[in-house]
Amino acid sequence: MSSFPPALLVEGRRVPGSLEALRRLVRALDVQPGERVLLLGAGDGTSLRVLARDAGANVTAVEWDPKLVAALEARVRDEALSGRVTVRQGDVAGLPSQGFESVLVDTLPPPGSITEFAAKLRELLVVNGRLGITLPVAVGLSTQEPVQTFWSHELGMPLQRPTATLGLIEKAGYEPQWAESLSDELMAEYYRLLDEQVQTADPAVAERAKKAIELFRTGPGRTGASHAMLVARRREPGEKPPPARTAG
Repeated sequence: MSSFPPALLVEGRRVPGSLEALRRLVRALDVQPGERVLLLGAGDGTSLRVLARDAGANVTAVEWDPKLVAALEARVRDEALSGRVTVRQGDVAGLPSQGFESVLVDTLPPPGSITEFAAKLRELLVVNGRLGITLPVAVGLSTQEPVQTFWSHELGMPLQRPTATLGLIEKAGYEPQWAESLSDELMAEYYRLLDEQVQTADPAVAERAKKAIELFRTGPGRTGASHAMLVARRREPGEKPPPARTAG
């Protein structure tokens, strides 16, 4: 799996969002004490701590960067989370089928179909298990062409609105449950912090990060792109759809 940007962490995470936004996402996942949660892209452990310490979950934290893995293992020991957290280097290969009540993706998925990616993660979820993911999305009345082109290339698929993105996840065997787009203010703060890090980053990584920052800052008005936190529940074959909502 690759991520954007793979080596730059903003407030400990690879995707935009404040600590409060992360907590809202965890609440939307309805993580209960003792549940098994898979965290993909553990970063410096910020999300791990919210899941294990605040929500009381048993966390399997997957990270790709060996230095971050070592730092995560040290953090787990220092914060006395060894009985509740397992740190793993690599990807999801070898993880148990239906081994988790929730999967939280704290990085961008590998470029390609989000439906195929969600389908792979579905096999790791128990019946009624939940998937939480933060993805670039189209917002506003229109999305500028350079922004659409950039994020479509990063995602390996056209940039979609939140409801359409949830629809692609639904095709992988899920029931869409929740979506929240991040505010312009939160995105502006994310790119401000990201800009502070690109000067000393690996050139290949920094180039992509600088392009994202440039597109966000130079577009006239809203550029038509943000990130959205999305939650969906594993649905079983033949399961009846939820009842339609009626007014009143």
